[in-house]
Amino acid sequence: MTPQTAPAPNEPRSILARLSTGSRSVGLRYGMVLLLAILVVGVSTAESSFLTQSNLLNLALQWAPVAIMAVPMTLVVIAGGFDLSVGGTYAAACVLYAYLGTGGHWGSSEALLVCAAMGAVIGLINGLLITVLDVNPFVATLGTGYIVRGLALVATGGIPVIMTTTSFTNLGSDSVGGVPIPVWILLASLVVGAFVLSRTVYGKQIYAVGGGEEASRLSGLKTRTLRTSTYALAGVAAGVSGAIIASRLSTGDSTIGAGIELQVITVVLAGGIALSGGEGAMWRAAVGLGVLAVLGNAFDLMQLSTFWQSVVTGAVLIAAIALDRFGKRQGLADQTTPTMFISTSSGDGFTAPGDRSTAPSSNEGPNPTDKELV
Repeated sequence: MTPQTAPAPNEPRSILARLSTGSRSVGLRYGMVLLLAILVVGVSTAESSFLTQSNLLNLALQWAPVAIMAVPMTLVVIAGGFDLSVGGTYAAACVLYAYLGTGGHWGSSEALLVCAAMGAVIGLINGLLITVLDVNPFVATLGTGYIVRGLALVATGGIPVIMTTTSFTNLGSDSVGGVPIPVWILLASLVVGAFVLSRTVYGKQIYAVGGGEEASRLSGLKTRTLRTSTYALAGVAAGVSGAIIASRLSTGDSTIGAGIELQVITVVLAGGIALSGGEGAMWRAAVGLGVLAVLGNAFDLMQLSTFWQSVVTGAVLIAAIALDRFGKRQGLADQTTPTMFISTSSGDGFTAPGDRSTAPSSNEGPNPTDKELV
């Protein structure tokens, strides 16, 4: 009888096995990218007007306010937070920009700065409520959102404010190089957001705070300041977006944007960014935005019932989160998330991604002063 021999532990796997594992890994990690590609091919095949320049620019212009708010919302979520006040801030900024455009005493640029500053103050209040008074982010931001929108309703009596200064409409209606200004602001926001998140110490600290706030605090990071800053940035984006929509409509409406905060959060989560914090990347938010925008545009172009749009959007959101969780259980961490080690002995508490000089070697055992957060 021939004895059975167990396979050697280091025996190389077959090419087919490696291809199968690689395909599965790519499918789990970049599932939403594949879904976006399938949607683009399918919709462009079914509707020839989809990939035209005018339709794509109109699509980007339509989603610009949501996308601009989604960029800092990505930072808020990665830092372990949540912001439901952006809808109220968006409406209040819309009214404020229109109000400043009725008297002729303000320039449109100054009015835009005032709206952004108002958003920053609201975001700062959110951050202080959450980090200093320890109010739950859901409760704090929901409350401030109601307050801000309520004040806008009280100030206007629910009646839209009509702008009388024509230069105030330039922000939402003018183009540069054939591309509407709001789309340029959207593209700049995405580029700056991606750079800050992936290439700056501030971005790495955001990941660290979201991955473990207590460990980050003990290592010397100013966790309260960092988390508050993300809410302030979210407020600035909501203020700018409110000014853009007021400029496009030539009207300040205190009832505008009801539920837009959930659209913003859906964009972030649909890209596969974990609500638990500490993980994610800006390109994932962009992919989530692309999936939802293409779906909405497909329903419009094909004249499908918009009632089904909510059903499909909900299904995509659940599938994105389920795919992300399944990938993590399979050990497929997001490769775009920086890997860091917080060290109590280093100067700024950080080592650059990929720099394992402070990481314990396999022969040394764990270093009690170092902790891998992401």
